[in-house]
Amino acid sequence: MLKNIILIVISLILFFALLETGAAIYIKLSSTKLAPLTEDFAETPDSPHLFDREVGYRLKPVYSDKNIKTNSMGFRSSRDFDFKDAQRKRVMILGDSMAFGYRLEQKNVFSEILNDKNIGFDFVNTSVIGYTTAQEYLTLKKYIDIIKPEIIILFYYQANDIWENCRNDCFHPKAYLSNGRLAIAGVKKHSGTAFYKRSNFYRLLDKRILQGMDLQYFIQRLDFGIRGKNSVVWKTMREILSEIGGIARRRNIKVIVIDIPTINQVKKPSGSRARQNLLVKACEEEKFLYYDLLLYYPDDRKELFCDWKYDAHWNKNGQQFIASFIEKIFSENKLLHGKHENK
Repeated sequence: MLKNIILIVISLILFFALLETGAAIYIKLSSTKLAPLTEDFAETPDSPHLFDREVGYRLKPVYSDKNIKTNSMGFRSSRDFDFKDAQRKRVMILGDSMAFGYRLEQKNVFSEILNDKNIGFDFVNTSVIGYTTAQEYLTLKKYIDIIKPEIIILFYYQANDIWENCRNDCFHPKAYLSNGRLAIAGVKKHSGTAFYKRSNFYRLLDKRILQGMDLQYFIQRLDFGIRGKNSVVWKTMREILSEIGGIARRRNIKVIVIDIPTINQVKKPSGSRARQNLLVKACEEEKFLYYDLLLYYPDDRKELFCDWKYDAHWNKNGQQFIASFIEKIFSENKLLHGKHENK
């Protein structure tokens, strides 16, 4: 038996050595460029990001390039908001690259469109590319008493939000449960990389097929597929939503959750809705206003995205749609006007 085990181990080592050698040769002959390993947070003059030990990273205050402008608080906005003005109604936006307006000029971001229209609210967009729901929750805690919003809009992206919260790579604070309660680990400037992720074979496979789906991702998907609402990722997400609800209720703030479907769900609306169903129930329990964008996208939804096949981010048409959608919500829902209690 010992000999057999040794033979199996040696065979596996040789097999992966061949894969690694083959991948290295292919990369060299095809001149394929692999994404560099990001293990140390680089605060360069050209980067819009600053390291933040609690949140992971955030936008630099008063940053500007050809597409992005931030105000003195480090929010993506062309203007500063007077948070001391008690007469101004404010909406705090929580989100990732979808709400941030990935690759878009400042003027095309939905929050800028709404602020230019001046519909009676200041829309404070705290979204940052790559943020998890855990980071959005930490952002809420950090700025809630400065912004003093009447309404919070949480953009929930079905494609990755549930999977990202429990990770501790890419300078994301890891969310986990401790005795049934939410806990979040701090972030270090140096983030290690698993051994297998350093290999040419994995990096090539990631570039061509996986696109960020690693071993941890597949374990989480398997856990969710088997246990559903009892899986680690969903129980963690549920606690994050509960914490957001608690913050809002203590301050009498209304919460809107805008559920962004995956691009596969947009293409095939009849697909699985397991994650949406769990989110709907959570929003009902937390008394959040819930909107599923899949029910509101226009028939020509293909025109809303940067690239129907490769890039599911909204283009300027998509951002204009979101601006009009939010404006319609605010005009039709009387609960969003005046003081209210989140009971």
